Amino acid sequence: MPEFHVFLKGKREIAHNTMEFTFSKPDGFDYQPGQFMNWIYLNQPVMDKKGNRRSMSFASSPTEPDLVIAMRMSDSAYKQSLLKAPVGTEFLAIGPAGKFVLPQDTAKELVFLAGGIGITPFRSMVKYITDRQLPYHITLFYSNFCLEGCAYYTDLEAWEKKNTFFRFVPTLTGGERVEATWTGERTLIDEALLRRQIPDIMRPTYMIVGPPAMVDAMVALLKNLQLPKEQVIVEKFTGL
Repeated sequence: MPEFHVFLKGKREIAHNTMEFTFSKPDGFDYQPGQFMNWIYLNQPVMDKKGNRRSMSFASSPTEPDLVIAMRMSDSAYKQSLLKAPVGTEFLAIGPAGKFVLPQDTAKELVFLAGGIGITPFRSMVKYITDRQLPYHITLFYSNFCLEGCAYYTDLEAWEKKNTFFRFVPTLTGGERVEATWTGERTLIDEALLRRQIPDIMRPTYMIVGPPAMVDAMVALLKNLQLPKEQVIVEKFTGL
């Protein structure tokens, strides 16, 4: 795969314990929304057994000027080193790669099922189709514990208002810890929620991203509905 030298341009907190990192985009570089890169911290100051390399999906759209990734933070040496890295730090980026991309047929109805930081490839896709005014019909279900953990929440709300083909259905599952101001869905993504929001739940192609346990639960849900396998596309995030 192609290799590129990229440089850290900025960082910001986008949700509780969730950071976004912005990198320079090499001249002529292109990718499909939903793809990922291998990000190698060339001179990582502290190492552990997990090393200095991570596979991370783009949160940015190809229509944007920079490359953006986002992650839930942990105590791993890679993430802590990245958090402390100064602007200008050099990384080796290998790719792009991955087949978790939009179908070519824009007439297909799509349902996105996201949990936690699994929102990143969907953020890329929704921004892309909104900027390009592509006629994909998409319903995005986004599950989090509470509102402060919802990365890109305001972006997705804004794009729903701009894009008549896009519907955003966030749901919070934290019970008493959900913010008192919340008036939206409060359930896990389950059959009842899908039926409330989608006229014919057997019609769409479902794309699923999130932690392995969440992805497995969504796959089991769709299998119980006897949805054909070709209508289910998955990507698991380990969060390491």
